[in-house]
Amino acid sequence: PIRTSSGYRGVYDQGNGRFVATISLSGKIKYLGTFADPDDAARVWDAAAINYRGREFTQLNFPAQT
Repeated sequence: PIRTSSGYRGVYDQGNGRFVATISLSGKIKYLGTFADPDDAARVWDAAAINYRGREFTQLNFPAQT
């Protein structure tokens, strides 16, 4: 199960109506952006996860759409 404030992997609710997407790479956090819509942030995280880790090495938020 995903345990973030937004319900999406790599996406966190700032509590002000904005959502931050981040990804962990080699023990460092990479900022991916701030979004008004958590779905947009989750799609950006999915694209970054595929780019940095490869599709076969990550669980995506929207596996059927990527």
